[in-house]
Amino acid sequence: MNDLIIDYKLPQKIKVTSMVCSVFFAILSVVIVLQQVFANKYSIMFFLGIVGILFSAVLFLMVYLYKPDFKIMLNNDELRIRLRKQRIDGIISWANVSHLGVGLYYFEITASDKTYKLDLGSVKYNDLKAIKTKLVEVCESKSINYSNL
Repeated sequence: MNDLIIDYKLPQKIKVTSMVCSVFFAILSVVIVLQQVFANKYSIMFFLGIVGILFSAVLFLMVYLYKPDFKIMLNNDELRIRLRKQRIDGIISWANVSHLGVGLYYFEITASDKTYKLDLGSVKYNDLKAIKTKLVEVCESKSINYSNL
């Protein structure tokens, strides 16, 4: 059985492109602001330059500091999951799982020590279908009880 890996992150090409655009826009905005300051006139171009500096900083921070941190790796032995909004980060071994509840956009996995509720509302629909199919396939092969919620 193949592993299912779903990893949402920005491609390197987009990161580099946004970095170049951000730096170019910041340099252009700083030049405009400095020209306005040295000419001692604060027209609309000065304020547009300030907004441009802020915009380039936000663009840079969005791409390099914001990490979606969404990753699911599903195979016959374990479920590795990292969901940032739910603070779920770990490994669930199928040997410890006794029941799987399948909802519309969420799953409830009952393991030997506790119950995990995985809300996958932010996942793309095709990825959600693939996760559900793979989970049911693993449950059938491991003889784990599963039901719809």
